[in-house]
Amino acid sequence: FPSSAAKDAMLEALHKANEEAERHHHRDSHRGDDRRRRKGETLPRILDLDVDCTDVYGRREVDADGKGGAPPTSGKKKDVDTKLPTKRCTVFVSTAMLASSQPVSVLSAAVSSRERISQDKVDATTVAETLDEVREIDGGKGLTDLLFLLYPGNELQTVDDEDILDITIAYLRRVHLFSFYNGCTAAIGVADVLSFSHPAGTIHLRLRDADEILTKMAEEKANQAVSAMAEDGEEKEDSGGAAEDAKPVAPKDMLVTRLNDSIAKALEHGKVLEEQGPSCLVDAETDAIAHSIEVAEKETREEWIENHGIHDEDGRARCSFHFCRKLFKDKAFLHKHLLK
Repeated sequence: FPSSAAKDAMLEALHKANEEAERHHHRDSHRGDDRRRRKGETLPRILDLDVDCTDVYGRREVDADGKGGAPPTSGKKKDVDTKLPTKRCTVFVSTAMLASSQPVSVLSAAVSSRERISQDKVDATTVAETLDEVREIDGGKGLTDLLFLLYPGNELQTVDDEDILDITIAYLRRVHLFSFYNGCTAAIGVADVLSFSHPAGTIHLRLRDADEILTKMAEEKANQAVSAMAEDGEEKEDSGGAAEDAKPVAPKDMLVTRLNDSIAKALEHGKVLEEQGPSCLVDAETDAIAHSIEVAEKETREEWIENHGIHDEDGRARCSFHFCRKLFKDKAFLHKHLLK
């Protein structure tokens, strides 16, 4: 929606239209229950919309023979029902955010370390640039262009790796619906991100003082090793300096291993996409199936148009539907009429 006011106006109109439809159809479940909302009252959290889904194109009449013919008559004409049976469904529309706030997750110390940030920056920018190329992002609107816009001239050379990584992760999430820290997967549609049903809707925060935490963990591990050697009667000349020389090393826990595997798969998948080129939307097999469906759909549409038109010798064409029978100047106008 262009604004909150536009969204509220749309929801208000849907609610009023649904109330009118309920009263019009005299639904037994609402008899004696006046659901009209008083002025000043807030909208329900969930709108229960009753939707007519008889036909996706709004057609109401029976096409008995596939060429626009009416059902065969038996006895009186009024006994013949030429209407399609009405089908209705219920659509639930949320008038409020599905979550009170955007999900936030705090990364572990191992993923928040400076060493890890530098490597993740390289991997994230590689994934983003590959997706930009494969998805044919217009020139001047890709990640590289965005970074030069934010840091013109030589400023980009002096920017902190963490800032570049944060910008890249936000770019991946907003442009490619891609979650870097949560499995390196992309959402199918933006609705999954906005409703937080896909990890790309989650904001990840780094743990503060991650390097100090890792240093302390390394020192404790070294001290425990020294204590264990002392208990076993083993001596080392430099054992006293083991804790002092400890460096912040990210422990190889399961979460870090999974993240590394996900990044590696994303980078490998990017190479495959580059080899396939921008013309490949999913993969060769899926694209081939989609193409065959498009061809079949086109052939079926042409056959359907041919079956529902009557062509005169003077070039005029008539709609063959029993409830229409409109006459048109030529086939082109008839085709437009039938496709509507």
